[in-house]
Amino acid sequence: MLLTQLLATAFVIVGCCITMYVCIYHCYCVVRGVEVNELILVPIVVIGVMTMLVLLVLCLLSLLFNLISHLIL
Repeated sequence: MLLTQLLATAFVIVGCCITMYVCIYHCYCVVRGVEVNELILVPIVVIGVMTMLVLLVLCLLSLLFNLISHLIL
C-alpha cells in the first residue's frame, strides 16, 4: 500500500511540475511580448506525460499485486 501511495504522490507532483512550467513559460512569453516557441515546450510535455504514464502503470500494477496478494493469502 505504501508503494501505491508513493507512486500516486509522484504522479501528482510530476503533473503539477509540468503544468506549472508550461504556464510560467507561456506567461513569461506573453508578458515579454516574445513569440511562444513550441519547440521548447513539446519535448518537455512529452517527457512529462510519458513519465506520468509510467508512474500510472506502476501504480496500477502495485494495486493489482496488492489485490492478488490479499486474495491468495
